[in-house]
Amino acid sequence: MNTLVETGEILRQQNYDLVQHFMAVAGTQEWYDLLHDDVVMEFPFAASLKSPEKYEGKRTAIIYLKQVLQRVGNLKFKGLLTINTDEPDHFINEYYADIETPAGKKYRQVYINRIKVKDNKIILVREYWNPQLILDSMDIKNNN
Repeated sequence: MNTLVETGEILRQQNYDLVQHFMAVAGTQEWYDLLHDDVVMEFPFAASLKSPEKYEGKRTAIIYLKQVLQRVGNLKFKGLLTINTDEPDHFINEYYADIETPAGKKYRQVYINRIKVKDNKIILVREYWNPQLILDSMDIKNNN
């Protein structure tokens, strides 16, 4: 194997390990600490909940994440499957949550996301989920 390929594989493994760790520590201060200062978090289906689809910058992302956790509760991801891409800094994840919200409702959701790593931090999270499951678990009425 040539040195360039070996270096790329080492970087891919380091980034893979970082993504795994990021997903494992969801909801903790360490989770927030792993975000890059210039992180972009995108939620393409959020508009159907009358919520922004994009949050830019670490401070803004943390405020958003803390608000979500207040409504959802102790969100721990399960069944994580991380898939490598052709790029050593991009990963696709599939995982789920199965919890009871602070409102006493069941919240079961399958997520798919794309994560990009830069400078040993998470620079991009683009996450897809079913908005109806959020509405149902929190007794939110969608007035569309």
